[in-house]
Amino acid sequence: MLERVLAVLMDVVAINVAILLAVLFRFQGELLPGYGVIFGMLAAPNTGICLLAFWWFGLYRFSPHHASLRELEAIVKADLLSTLLLGTVAFLWPLYLRTPRSIVLLAGLLIPVLVSGWRLILRFIEERRQQRIPHSSNAKRTLFVGAGDSGQRLAHVVRAYPQSQILPVGFLDDDPRKKGFSFEGLPVLGKAEDLPRLVRDKKIEQVVITIPSADAVTMDRLLQIAYQAKVPVQTLPSLPEMFETRNLKLTQLRPPNLEDLIGRRQVVLDQQQVAEYLSGQRVLITGAGGSIGSALAREVAQFHPELLILLGHGENSLFEIELELRSNVPDVAIAVVVADVRERERIVEVLRQYRPAVIFHAAAHKHVPFMEYYPSEAVKTNILGTRILAEVAEAHGVKRFVFISTDKAVRPTSVMGASKNVAEQMLRVMAQTSVTRFLVVRFGNVLGSRGSLLPILQKQMEWEKPVTITHPEMTRYFMTIPEAARLVLQAVSLGKDNEVFVLDMGRPVKIQHLVESYIRMMGKEPGVEVPIVYTGTRPGEKLYEEPLDAEEELLPTSTKEILIAKPKAVDPDRLQQALVSLEAAAQAGADQEIVRLLEQIVPDYAPNRDFLVIGKPGTEGPDPQADEKPQA
Repeated sequence: MLERVLAVLMDVVAINVAILLAVLFRFQGELLPGYGVIFGMLAAPNTGICLLAFWWFGLYRFSPHHASLRELEAIVKADLLSTLLLGTVAFLWPLYLRTPRSIVLLAGLLIPVLVSGWRLILRFIEERRQQRIPHSSNAKRTLFVGAGDSGQRLAHVVRAYPQSQILPVGFLDDDPRKKGFSFEGLPVLGKAEDLPRLVRDKKIEQVVITIPSADAVTMDRLLQIAYQAKVPVQTLPSLPEMFETRNLKLTQLRPPNLEDLIGRRQVVLDQQQVAEYLSGQRVLITGAGGSIGSALAREVAQFHPELLILLGHGENSLFEIELELRSNVPDVAIAVVVADVRERERIVEVLRQYRPAVIFHAAAHKHVPFMEYYPSEAVKTNILGTRILAEVAEAHGVKRFVFISTDKAVRPTSVMGASKNVAEQMLRVMAQTSVTRFLVVRFGNVLGSRGSLLPILQKQMEWEKPVTITHPEMTRYFMTIPEAARLVLQAVSLGKDNEVFVLDMGRPVKIQHLVESYIRMMGKEPGVEVPIVYTGTRPGEKLYEEPLDAEEELLPTSTKEILIAKPKAVDPDRLQQALVSLEAAAQAGADQEIVRLLEQIVPDYAPNRDFLVIGKPGTEGPDPQADEKPQA
């Protein structure tokens, strides 16, 4: 408070000095008795209007000791406004002001110089004081890779706090125009490829990658260079993280992770579009305790639905997401429902009680090898459970029904993928005659979900066991869980009816490359300090995923990360007959018959004929295809 009062007093002095100088300049330095009247007529209104304008543009929210371009921008805007107002008065009523109009313009030019000038002097004094504070004896000699805005901001923060564990030495930047220049007092010493040499010459102990907008290819290249130089790496938050936290802090520096290697996309929702169908509505999410279901719950809660209904089969995971949401969004009404989508009477009871307008159906069995051993369970949950929920939703007037599908439904080689394909067909047929809008959103693997690649890698390294990979050519598309959830919400806002949305998954990534990069991130050498064992592909696995069928037409939308697929037409009568047979086979546990029926319904399905004689599923190798722990 005291600092703000002193800032106002300093601005009053600066404004009046500027007016006095303007009077002196106008009359060539002569001090005649009448000039005091002119000064008095200008000082009071100019000072009052300037201070009000400074307050309006938020100047006093900034500390004068840390003046920057943001403060200068506020000063210039406020000065232009005050000069325009006083200039208008001087033009319309010159006799009232009794002063030449040029004095108003001169004062308007001088005020931002003096008001910003004293702030810059304070900042200069503060920086000099900080520089005299000795760096911590444990501070590491550090190079910043990237001399852009984020790198400069970080350098400014580090130099302002010499007590940190970072002793900045300089920048590396691939832009040749920056070579030889200095930013925040630190020189640009070369390109990223110069890092190994500079580590030796400058005794560099640490590298910080300061490019939050870096794509996967760029991050991969920079990390490989750093690993070759044998120097520890830190990185700034990704753009989505920086977008959420607003301010850059030293505590946000973190080691690189696998998300950095699959791309650092900033998914910014069109708030208005999404709010139109979520705000004030009752929203039900199935599989709400799973990775995708819980991520959807977090995103939906931000739009303040009338009621958020979390439905799932596992009470522990439901308890965790409920506890999190009640803490983070206490003003959102939440209902937790333990139920199985395969039980029609229970689902009827739930929808009758809560009357949701929007349903996100994320509950499913998703573990590819497990479902090869238990096809009847995949059919009961992924197909019949989806049909039960969809039919009950239609009967109870649900406006939107959103089915979370997978790229494994395209030319499937697994029971899980085939079951998702059948569910897609079933919903498309229902949409042709229903007032409920049935929408399908199809995407690939989410990194970090339960049962998938990253958690298993972490466990294997924690247990000091060999890291297992099924096949050296195994390739997958990945996206982060929050990115997938946000794109699902955006896709639904674009959907009209009976549409299949495909999320742009970016570039495919080799599992072997991700595993080796992760091992290096942990400071170890893959294949040397951490053995890698290839276990062979498992039932239902593909080497390469296909997010789109070759026969499907692909159409763009207003959001570049979201596309619309036009699948092949479905014969409703033939599908209905097949579903009757499929339900009977599932209830009887006739696995071979289930596979035969799936082949009839999904012509592109290429099953693994040996799955029934392999034996019970083992625990070998991370399952890059498992989106999360199976959950009904």
